Amino acid sequence: MKNKTLIAGLLLLMILATTITAFAFTGRSQIAYDESRDTWVKFRDEMFENKKAFIEERVKDGTLTREEGDEILDNIEFMQENCPAYGSGRGMGRGFGMGFRGGRCGRGSW
Repeated sequence: MKNKTLIAGLLLLMILATTITAFAFTGRSQIAYDESRDTWVKFRDEMFENKKAFIEERVKDGTLTREEGDEILDNIEFMQENCPAYGSGRGMGRGFGMGFRGGRCGRGSW
């Protein structure tokens, strides 16, 4: 009886120790999250400047008109400020694919 209690106690201790460790470890601190957010903002701003320079070149070349270039830049700026950084996640794993019953999915022709 003493051995069973000892084994059960050690097993419980091992389970608790591993779950506490698993929940405690996130891999990143809040400072790391803040730094990655700052990095994202810097990257986004640099990309906007690159796109702006590219569109200005196209306007000078005559490929785009000034109105088209301004419209594209306004759209890029609007999307930069008002869209989430990681997208909306639409269509990612929502189960609306053709599947095995709804369509071909590798089974012969139409």
